Order: sequence, then structure tokens, then C-alpha cells
Amino acid sequence: YSRPVKLFVGFFAEQLRNLCQPGDLVIAISCSGNSPNILAGVRVARECGAQIVGLTGDQGGELKQIVDVCLFAPTTHIGQQEDIHLIANHAITVAIADVMARTIATPALPVRAAVLAAGEGTRLRPLTLSMPKPMVTIAGAPLLEHTVRWLVQHGVQDIAINLHYKPETITAHLKDGAAFDARIVYSYEPEMLGTAGGALRMSELHGAGRLYRGPIALIYGDVLTDLDLSALLTAHRQNVARDAATGITMALYRVPNPTEVGLVDMDTHGKISRFVEKPKAEEVFTDLANSGIMIIEPNVLAHVPMDMFFDFGHHVFPRLLKHGVSMYGWVLPDQAYLLDIGSPEKYAQAQVDWAKR
Repeated sequence: YSRPVKLFVGFFAEQLRNLCQPGDLVIAISCSGNSPNILAGVRVARECGAQIVGLTGDQGGELKQIVDVCLFAPTTHIGQQEDIHLIANHAITVAIADVMARTIATPALPVRAAVLAAGEGTRLRPLTLSMPKPMVTIAGAPLLEHTVRWLVQHGVQDIAINLHYKPETITAHLKDGAAFDARIVYSYEPEMLGTAGGALRMSELHGAGRLYRGPIALIYGDVLTDLDLSALLTAHRQNVARDAATGITMALYRVPNPTEVGLVDMDTHGKISRFVEKPKAEEVFTDLANSGIMIIEPNVLAHVPMDMFFDFGHHVFPRLLKHGVSMYGWVLPDQAYLLDIGSPEKYAQAQVDWAKR
């Protein structure tokens, strides 16, 4: 979950409307499953982006149709149903408290960032004839500078950036990062290594080779965003505490052009079960896409071969799914901004959008 879990037991619609946030858990209790107040509250919670557990009687009523998980009390006696609900509610809250306690007790290892900035950006010519795509100007500053400042704002100061096309334009502007309160190192690729190959090379610059400790914030260099990176990191740590096999927590956003991006299918717990990179029109199954921002556990990079082109979407994600490494999705809240600057139209849009923000 993107925020500390809250439990709302039996609250009504207006209270939920004021209190509920994306990622919260709502427990709805109704023996008949048809209480108008409970049903109204559940619908509001759904609109707010909460996950909902229903505790109901032996039939479930309408409630069973609109919750994520429904627990039935297998008896027709109301008193016994209520006793079962008390026990179930206690078990759920104890389980959540245990996850939160383990999350808090887990040492917060330092987070380092890997920014993919090697691409040329041919679709942005002539802008990119003299500079790589991540150096195009947005509201008076290079896109890459916005990314560095955003990382530092969320406490991520150790940043590696990979280089290939016109690397001197990046190093001359950012230097060692001191002007931005960051510590920047560079990974030059004579031959481009792809998103995963580049991330592996950059991980070695952070000081401990393939298995260095601490999560990596991986950022595609053509992404302009103000999303809450701290919330994404919290969600990732909670995923790791709940599921030891967690390798990646991926920020997801909704797109109008599903055939141009990597699409993600996930269950009600946010666990990713399928990833399709740039599907054909007839293969589209969702509008949720990889945003180009993810938190990666270091052991994910053990699946990347050394010194060869390797891509996350085409190579790593299918390999992780095959080998039982858990990946989770974190859907951007509505108020977050994210745009990949990949075309002249989007570049023009970014200029207008960012000025307003």
C-alpha cells in the first residue's frame, strides 16, 4: 500500500469520503449483506481507491458483489454470525499490525538512483541534434535537472547516470551533482546496453558490484514527473516485508495509447502476473502501463548478463515471472503528474503543463 494502512470498520459514506485514500483497507460488516448504509459506504470507498473486505452472513447479499474479498459466516444464526465477524476482524487487524511492525523493524537501507539517459531521441529532432533527449529544456531547465532535483527532494542523493549520445552535454551541466545537493557518478556506454544492461553497469558504480545492498530507484531519463517517490518507496518496503520474493515495485499510470507502452496485468493485491511490451491492438488488455519509474531490489540484477544489450520489458520482466520473483504495481494517484517526453507533441504539452504546476 502507498500509505500507512487505516482500518475503517462500519463507517458510513460521508465519513469514508472525508477519510479514505488510495491504498487504504476498508472492512465492511453486514450480516445480511444488504444494509443500505454499508453498501453506500463501500461504493464511496471504491471510488476513493480503497481495497475492501466484506464480512457477511451465509448468503452475502449485494455486498458480496462489490468487495474484493468476501468472508461468509456459515450459519443462519445472527448472533453466531456476529461472533464470527468479531473473530475474523481481529485476525485481519492482527495480521496487518504484524506486517506493519515488520516493515517498521526492517532497517531502511540507503536508496540509490539509476537514471537512464543514454538515448538520443530521434523523434525529437532537431532538438536532439546537439543534445541527448534527457537534456531538452522544460520550463527553463533540462529535463534531467528536474529529475535530479526531484530525487534529492525525496532523500535520494546518490545518483548514477548512464551516457552514450553526446555525453559531454550532461556532464558539463550536472558535473558531480554538488550544486544540486547530490552525488552523481556517470556510466559511459560505448555501445548501448539497454535499460537493464545499463542499470547493471550503473549498480557497480555505487560501490559493491552485482549484489550491493539497498534498493535502487530506476528512472527512465525521458520521464517528467512529480509523483510521490517517498510513497512509492514505502509501498516497496511494505511489499518486501509482506512477500520476501519481492524484486520490483513498478509505478503504473493510465495511458490513452496502450500499443505504444508496456502493459501490466495484476491481481487485487497489486501483484503483477503479466507484462506485455508494446502489444498489438488486438492484444491490449488494460490501460495500465509501466511509467518508467520503479524500485528494484539488487538481486534482480543477478538476472541480467554482463556487458550485453538487455532490456527490462523484453527480457527481465518475463524472466522474473518465470523464476518466481514477485513484481508489484503501484498506481499513480490522480493528482500526480507523469509524461514521457518522447515526441514533439508531448514536449510541447510538457512545456504548458509544467508551467502550470
